[in-house]
Parts: sequence; C-alpha cells; structure tokens
Amino acid sequence: MFKRLVVILGGIVLSVQLLAVPDNAIFMSRLKVTGVQEFNPGAPIDSFTTYTSSGWNYLTAHTSGSSGGIIKDSLSGIILKGFNPGVPIDSFTANSDGEWAFLIAHAGGNLDTIIKTAWKGTWTQGYGSSGNIVKGFTADSSAGSGDSVWLMVTMGVLGIEESEERGEKSGRFVTGLNVISPNPCVAGNTTISYTIAKVSDVSLKIYDASGRLVKRLVDKEQRLGKYNLRWNGVDKSGRGVVAGTYFLRLEAGEVRTEKVVVIR
Repeated sequence: MFKRLVVILGGIVLSVQLLAVPDNAIFMSRLKVTGVQEFNPGAPIDSFTTYTSSGWNYLTAHTSGSSGGIIKDSLSGIILKGFNPGVPIDSFTANSDGEWAFLIAHAGGNLDTIIKTAWKGTWTQGYGSSGNIVKGFTADSSAGSGDSVWLMVTMGVLGIEESEERGEKSGRFVTGLNVISPNPCVAGNTTISYTIAKVSDVSLKIYDASGRLVKRLVDKEQRLGKYNLRWNGVDKSGRGVVAGTYFLRLEAGEVRTEKVVVIR
C-alpha cells in the first residue's frame, strides 16, 4: 500500500512523496527527534502510560507482567497520552481535524487518543479489529521508504494462545480433535489439541447448544502437524461465556465435532 506524504517547512511545500506503508504500521516519523522501539512480549497489551525524562517524552506499553517503551519524542507538536481501559487493547484507528493527526486505541467499548501530532513529517494509521488483541509492537527503519521510522503492531486473537508441532511426514498425523482438557472445564483454563493431516484451510469454531457461533478460534491455512491452543472462555466480543454445553467444530478437509462443558 502507498500513502501520499507532503513535507512542509515554514509553510512551503518541499516535496510530495509516495511511501510504501506496511499494513500493520500505526505510526511513522521522518523527524530525527522522534524514535520508536520494539516491545513484543507476545502477551495482551492492556494499557499505556507516559513519562518525561531529560527533555524526552515517552509512551510505554504494558501487559499484566511487563512493560516497554515504544515511542519517544522531544517536540511540543507531538503529544503522548496514557490509556488504561482495564481490558486488552484490540485495535487502533486514525483521525485528523486538519491540524492534528490522532492515533486512537480501542479496548472493547473504550477508546482514547494515545498520540496526537501536528508535524507533517509524521503519520498515523488504524489497524486491527474487535475480537483481536494487540500482543506487541515492532520497530523498523526500513519497512517503508527513505529515512522513515515505523511502529508496527503484532496482533493475536482474543482469548487464545497457540503453539504448533509440525510433522515431517504426512502419514504421522490424522485430522482430529484430540484433547479438550479439562472437560468439564472452568472457563479460563481450557486446552484444545488438534491435528492436521495435510496442508489445509482450517476452521475451528465454538457453538452453543442452540447452534449460535460463539467464537472463531482458527480461520487460516495451516500445515500438517499438531496444534495446541488455550481458550480463556470468552466469546467473539471478549465477554465470558455462561456455563453450559458447547460444541467445537473442526473443518480441515474433513469435519470433526466434540462437546465441551463449561462450568463457572
């Protein structure tokens, strides 16, 4: 994707350039007094805080157990703000009023501006959607074009942690739902293990007893192998499910269904 960047100094247009923009980029700067930094813990980001030290302003991202700086600047034309919604961050949107550009963080039904910039050498972009979670940030000075620095988002799916064990031979695995443990399960600690016999478009969904889709756990191409994920008992909106009987449906060239009982 390409974006049009207008470089202005003292009210004079110096250049108009097209930049190659990574889809998951949310902030870009061509200003030497602005920096970005990687913080990629692989855990849900649940808040942002700011602080000032030696003339620099810092934006820090937090998980439940760690934190890391992601943006610093020393310009009055860039304002960094904290945001503590109490639930994981799921997406970002960008907006502008003609003078200021805004980066807005979303968490469920909560939202707030975390970056506000009036400098033409900076840029913001939205990324992500409800039902996902932000699991970290990467920083790159070569992802776009020229001397730009970029802050990019690492996304995950709300309520899911995944791991993978690949097989070397297609005959090693048979497509199936192998383990749901414990079952009955206390929502918040549910491990689901499944295997894929060959490269397939894989769909793994949870339905309630009425047949209503509760959550899409997997929807992507996967290689042959064994996969494990931990579901923390939330629906597609991030709300905890009620106690009851649910059904896991795995589609990967073949269809497999298993029952899981949730207790509270």
